[in-house]
Amino acid sequence: LLVCICILMVAASCNTGEPAPSEGLVTTQQTGSQPLGTGTLSLAFSASDSLNPYTAVTKVNKQLTALLFDPLVKLDEQINPVLCLAKSAVVEGNKCIVTLNDAQFSDGTTVTADDVVYSLNLAQEAETTIFPQQLANIASCGAASSTVVEFTMRTEDPNVIRLLDFPIIKTNSEDRQNADKKALPPIGCGRYVYQDDHGSYS
Repeated sequence: LLVCICILMVAASCNTGEPAPSEGLVTTQQTGSQPLGTGTLSLAFSASDSLNPYTAVTKVNKQLTALLFDPLVKLDEQINPVLCLAKSAVVEGNKCIVTLNDAQFSDGTTVTADDVVYSLNLAQEAETTIFPQQLANIASCGAASSTVVEFTMRTEDPNVIRLLDFPIIKTNSEDRQNADKKALPPIGCGRYVYQDDHGSYS
């Protein structure tokens, strides 16, 4: 009887059908609806490193900055540009004209063309990122108005819009510190805001 039970168990384990999900593993099917409920999501980061997108050195902190800071465009899986803070982006010869969406930083102030120019200058000097090489063809950048930015390229590049995925921060906000003189991340306009409550991070 024991041998028969063992043979049946072996036969059952060789079943070629779909394996049953592990206990405690919940599989869900994506639908078009919004997720329900609230909760807490814990993410690792290096407290000894910065969450400034232009000075962070650890991989995990660099990845987290994508939650705190939005760019003008994001790239999809086919590396096509998807407008984010940019409402439109048009290439004309060696110029790229970007019009901004109506967006706000986490402190409630409006994202302006001056903030984009300021962020581009930081990006072109950020030694711990790929941005200096990526943006090397941009010779200058200026605010044509509060919502229009004009990029001038050294040589014509019809694909320059794909390169405008550098994070936008509020002008001069990278020098912020808390009461203990610890550096705080710059002010961004991403979906999440960093909080430090006496060593309790959220």
